[in-house]
Amino acid sequence: MFLQWCRDELHLSFILIQRFVSWDRTWLRKGTTAETQTLWPMVSIKIPRSVTNYNFMHRLLFAILLFGQLDTIAQLKSDSLKKRNNYIINTTDYQKGIYKTFEDFKYNNPSIPDQFTFDNKNLWVTDNKTGKPKKIKKSEIWGFSDGTRIFVRWGKYNEILEKGRYCYFKEKGTRMTFATTPFPFMILPIPYPYKDEIIINYNTGKTFLLSKRLLKKILTSDDTELLTQFEKESQKGKKLLEYIIKYNDRNVSKIK
Repeated sequence: MFLQWCRDELHLSFILIQRFVSWDRTWLRKGTTAETQTLWPMVSIKIPRSVTNYNFMHRLLFAILLFGQLDTIAQLKSDSLKKRNNYIINTTDYQKGIYKTFEDFKYNNPSIPDQFTFDNKNLWVTDNKTGKPKKIKKSEIWGFSDGTRIFVRWGKYNEILEKGRYCYFKEKGTRMTFATTPFPFMILPIPYPYKDEIIINYNTGKTFLLSKRLLKKILTSDDTELLTQFEKESQKGKKLLEYIIKYNDRNVSKIK
């Protein structure tokens, strides 16, 4: 009912405007520009004395407000498109530099551009006061790009292998656990290998360890058809990246 009322009001408002608004240049103020010529007639309406009832004014006001809202919506859409054009997932032209935050990465806009070096373990910049190399604390870094690849900090710095609604990277290494002996009592460090698969939610910047359970949760929420395919896989644990890629290709519209 409300939508029908809006359509009726809009139709009547257009009729009234067409009837009572002149688009002749003589109606415009002297000195008005082409940009203002579409707005000035809206405020230069000559209302006949016979048309002073409430319904006329109500519909006229409705039309003016509606046009203003449409213009605002169009501007918001335009701003959104401009932001999306700057998304790093939409380009391979990466700005070289260090990302201090996820937002730096998302918009391809490093906080520390160009001047840095990477020794496969740490990032270094030149100290402006001493002119000597200065190591940047890992806690201050989200990631970096060398201009051709993107790396993100986890335990180490790892290259992003898939970009999209969910960005993907993995890390291999050795962690330490501890065991005890009863006699004599000793605490012994025991190294063990690990392989983490990690995804970054491009809409929020949150990072998660990827697992079969998490992937099923994502597909259940967004892509049940792809979930059905995944459920039929015999070695699901080895198919996580494959299905993240499939999900990204099928759900571009869910990127914000």
